[in-house]
Amino acid sequence: MIARPVREITEADLLALVSDERAESQTLDFKRDVPGRDSAAKHEFSSDVCAFANTASGGDLVYGLEEDNQGKAKAIVPAAVNADEEQRRLFDIAMNGLEPRVPGVDVRAVPVAGGHVFVIRVPGSWQSPHRVRSNNQFYVREGARKRPLDVPEIRTAFLRSAGLAGQVRDFRAERVGKILAGDAPVTLAAGPIGVFHIVPVQLAEQRPAINPGMISGKDLPLISDGGSTWRINLDGYMRHEPFDRGGCRGYTLLFRDGRVEAVCVYREPEPERLGGSIPSTAMERYLLKFYDVMTKTMREMELNPPYALLFSLLRVKDAEFVFRKRHELTGGDGRFDRDVLLLPDTLIEDDRPAQRALRPLLDMVWQAAGDIMSPNFDESGEWKPR
Repeated sequence: MIARPVREITEADLLALVSDERAESQTLDFKRDVPGRDSAAKHEFSSDVCAFANTASGGDLVYGLEEDNQGKAKAIVPAAVNADEEQRRLFDIAMNGLEPRVPGVDVRAVPVAGGHVFVIRVPGSWQSPHRVRSNNQFYVREGARKRPLDVPEIRTAFLRSAGLAGQVRDFRAERVGKILAGDAPVTLAAGPIGVFHIVPVQLAEQRPAINPGMISGKDLPLISDGGSTWRINLDGYMRHEPFDRGGCRGYTLLFRDGRVEAVCVYREPEPERLGGSIPSTAMERYLLKFYDVMTKTMREMELNPPYALLFSLLRVKDAEFVFRKRHELTGGDGRFDRDVLLLPDTLIEDDRPAQRALRPLLDMVWQAAGDIMSPNFDESGEWKPR
């Protein structure tokens, strides 16, 4: 791949490929001309995208870069086309030409003298194997060329994909178990606990190794309302609230492999509240704000979608989900009926805003408290707290 976030690639990066005589490789493929509009050209383009998606490392397709007979970058050959239209066309082919769709494909039109060069970054997909719709073939990248997968390889790829989904859920189970056992990275205060995980479901080979020492002092959002200070531990880099009343009420931990854990301790039990309480609107507000800020930070670190979102509520048996007028209208008591709630994971395949990404998850929290859905979204899906 080109060693730069795809949206930051410039003409200088492309000229460097030529001057350095960069060769095609497992993660880099050069094409002189953009794909034509006939079915054969679309098939060839889809096959190239498929090969990168089915390869752990993914890769970059560069259209507008001529190669020599040894596969080395020779010259920029700009395409004199409408850049926006061509970007959309290539993205549509990449999305619709494969089954299942490949999450995370990014198309960049790089302005150069005389036109544009198009860079298509294809992540190695956790949903592999993908096949080309036009001939039902599965392709993989091998060296500087693609080839079809044979039957045993297809079977292995399916098993690997299922294993990745299991790894995400196992990670959540392990972390929740540690928190319940009092083994969180900080001593937590008493009260109901919300735990929000964002897991980039890139293959492990793709995740950048994060050195906590290089981001020390960096601000990370919390899903609570307190200030924070930072620290580094063996797991990664963390921001946490100051200690209060014998414990901390919130932290965000960015693991070295890019996974994120955010924790908030809500109001502890009081005589009139049997199991403590969770302020529903405030909880939603902080989760929505956290998601937008945190995923922006993650993308800046090349931790791109798709993301698995997992929200858990711990120590919530009989805790009240506070929104009194709502419960009076619906007849529910607004209390959770079990101590540990592990909501189903949600997969987000693009950089959609928090209101769209978190709506299904927030509705499930309300349903766990005996209600129909969150009352804080209008008919258009906008979050407008009541």
